[in-house]
Amino acid sequence: MSRQNFIYIIVGGIGSGKTTNTKRLVNKILDNNESINKLVVFDDGDYDNWESLKSHHNPERGNQKLPIIKEEDLLRLKSGHVRIIQKRDDYTTYVEKFSKLRNSVLVIEDASRWIEAESKVPGVIKKLFLNVKQRNVELFFTFHDLQDVPSWFARKARVIILHHTGDTVVPKKLDKPAIRKAFEALQTTKKTNQYDFKVIPVNVDVKS
Repeated sequence: MSRQNFIYIIVGGIGSGKTTNTKRLVNKILDNNESINKLVVFDDGDYDNWESLKSHHNPERGNQKLPIIKEEDLLRLKSGHVRIIQKRDDYTTYVEKFSKLRNSVLVIEDASRWIEAESKVPGVIKKLFLNVKQRNVELFFTFHDLQDVPSWFARKARVIILHHTGDTVVPKKLDKPAIRKAFEALQTTKKTNQYDFKVIPVNVDVKS
């Protein structure tokens, strides 16, 4: 796999398979891109869903653990898979450090906990988005619902992966033909396949 440096927006409710699918993509990147030597997962607690890279698609990855490291040790990391746990409400210093990462996969879990969907996107986040190419980063943001996704995020993303959510309609700010088509298709499988998802490329061709 050649460098892509995509920004992924993954949206799905609890139990929709969002984390499993995120791990599938992360494992694919780590296995096929020799220039990527770090994985950093940012979360607000020590949850077991990211204790390792094990998932339904990769059950053998249980021995690939993600230890928790201190924020101040992040930029000293040369390689490996780690987690950073948010310890304070002010997230900007975390993001400033993330924007300095190189050759990394960065997964930011439940981004809605620290940025409101309709608020102005802070400069530190814009810097993080703009740095992915120069610093060889694959960037993942996860959200529970479409209504939580800032429209600026959706415009800058290269791939939106939509699972089942609690949304009853596509929010007006994201009501684009491709998103609406994916959402409507998922509505028909909501009772028969809770893990169904749709990949929505944004100005790119996506190979699943």
